[in-house]
Amino acid sequence: MLGCTDPKDTSTEYVHRLIELNKVDEFVLSGDGITIGRIETPAIVTQRNEGKRIIFYDTALNQILVADTSGNLLHSMGSVGSGPEEFRNINSFGIDADTIIVNDASLDLVKKFTFDGELIGMHEAMAKDNIWHRSNRLFAYQGHYYYGTQEADKSQPNNHWESGIIAKYKKNGELVEVFGSYHPSLIKTSRLYNYANLLQRKDGDFYTTHRTSFQIQRFSGKTGELVSSFGVKSPYFKISKERPRVTDTREVKNKMNTAFSFVDDAFVSKTYLAFHFFNFTTEYWLSRNPNEKENYFQIYDLSDNYIGDIVLPFYPLSMDDDSKIYLLEDDNPDNYTIGVYEMVL
Repeated sequence: MLGCTDPKDTSTEYVHRLIELNKVDEFVLSGDGITIGRIETPAIVTQRNEGKRIIFYDTALNQILVADTSGNLLHSMGSVGSGPEEFRNINSFGIDADTIIVNDASLDLVKKFTFDGELIGMHEAMAKDNIWHRSNRLFAYQGHYYYGTQEADKSQPNNHWESGIIAKYKKNGELVEVFGSYHPSLIKTSRLYNYANLLQRKDGDFYTTHRTSFQIQRFSGKTGELVSSFGVKSPYFKISKERPRVTDTREVKNKMNTAFSFVDDAFVSKTYLAFHFFNFTTEYWLSRNPNEKENYFQIYDLSDNYIGDIVLPFYPLSMDDDSKIYLLEDDNPDNYTIGVYEMVL
């Protein structure tokens, strides 16, 4: 059904299927002395000796939060500032065994913390290498860190698709190589809406997605070569050739942005890839509530086969190794409610 190295629109080669969700749990985030600003996707769910831990990214207060699956906030790290344990603009984070790794785009620093919130190291990020960070997560694999990137000298409207999209670094911040490529369908397309995102597969391969494309690519972390290219167009996925210009007013951009879908993130469990896209609505522009967007998952197995679509009732934050899906049911800072769901297959 899906070509291994032949990127193409496979929208006519599959049968659309809807997957239902079954709610199995919910919890409210709370913790003595810990204030929450605004939780954003992604959250990272990881298994530790003391049980599951969920790491959240708070964009309003520039902090990382660690909670258990009962909603107890155990630790926070960071606050707004330029000091060693402060951040100006967290734009991605990840985990490396017992370490939480945080990239600060404004300070151009990678900072490393224990799960208890202790700062244990930092190094320069990517500006020194003339590379921009483009993904909201970073990944550790076999002694290196991997980032979704854009090469600065290949970032203009006439050449942005020539950039490599995955940067491999040593843990001390030394660049090893840049690899990966834009999907062929995005050559000579708009730069504004087609930057790449990055997601690691469990065996060391890396999925890449693009901001307004349903196509997914998988590159080998060992060789840097393209392993597969796949993706089917959901009936909920909007495509519009008309794009707003940088100089358009916010009102014009908002109206035009409701005409096509945006890819937000993707999550990998032991069994599935969940590809998240959403559609803006007029209600969202008024409230800025992420649950006013129309949120969807496309589910694939780890052989790149389409399984089905999920019409999500709430904004998705994460999926754990057991394929449980974590949804943000209430984004009120005084009542952050996370629902946990299973897919009914």
